[in-house]
Amino acid sequence: MRIQLIEDTVCPWCRIGSHNLNEAIAEWRKTHDEEVVIEYLPYLLDPVEPGSKENFRARFEQRKGVPAAQVDQMFQRVTEAGKQAGIHFDFGKVEIAVDTVPGHELIALVPETKKAAVIEAIMKAYFEDGSAEAAIPPLKAVLSVMAFGSYEGKSIEDPEVRTLFDRDTVLQSDWYKERLERYKDQEIAYIERSMNYIQAYLAKGTNASSNAARRAQLEVQRAKVRLEALRNPSYMEIITGSIGKDPLYTLNK
Repeated sequence: MRIQLIEDTVCPWCRIGSHNLNEAIAEWRKTHDEEVVIEYLPYLLDPVEPGSKENFRARFEQRKGVPAAQVDQMFQRVTEAGKQAGIHFDFGKVEIAVDTVPGHELIALVPETKKAAVIEAIMKAYFEDGSAEAAIPPLKAVLSVMAFGSYEGKSIEDPEVRTLFDRDTVLQSDWYKERLERYKDQEIAYIERSMNYIQAYLAKGTNASSNAARRAQLEVQRAKVRLEALRNPSYMEIITGSIGKDPLYTLNK
C-alpha cells in the first residue's frame, strides 16, 4: 500500500495528522503483512520570502484577517488537539514566520527510511521546545535558512553547508560522537539505577528460593552482562550510525 502525504513542516495540523496516520499504520500492521510506503509531498502553507524575518504572530493575524483574540482561540484549539495526540505545541516560542523550502529540500535529500524522523525533528524544533539552538548542525542549518535565509552567512547551496549533510562528515563530527557517548552514559546510568533497586529489594530478606527472587537475580545477571557490553570500547563502533542521544532529553543521573 502506498500513501501520499502532503504536508508542510510548519503546519501543526499536519503534524497531528501525520502522528495519527503513523498510529493507524502501526495498528494496521498487527493484522496485515502488506508493506506500507509513505510518499512525502511538499506543500507551502504560507510561502515566505527567504530572510524576511517577519514576526510569526503578526503575519498570521494579517494573513487570516482575524483579531488577536480569535488567533488565541485557534492556537488553543490546535494545542488541545495536539495534547490529545501526545504532542506539545508552544506557540509562544514561535517568533519568526519561516521559509519552509529549505526544509523540504532537506527532506528530499535524505533516504526514504529517514524522512519521517527528519520531518519530526524539524516540526518539533519549530513548534514544541524552542530547541533550534540545540539542534544538530545539519538541522540547525536548515532551521536557520528557513528563518533567516542563510546559515552563518551562507546559503543552503553553499558547499560548506551542503557538507553538513554528508554521511561521512556526520559520523566523524565531534557533535555526533558526543551524542553516542551521551547515549552510552545514559544507558549505563539507567542500568545501574535498576540494579541498585533490584539489589535493595533482594537485601530486604526476600526468600531467595521464591520465583520473584529468582527473577530478580536473573535480571541482575542480565544487567551485569549489559553493563560489560556498554563499557567495552567496541560498543561505540556497534552504535555508530544510530542517532545517539539528544542533549535536551538526557535523563538526569
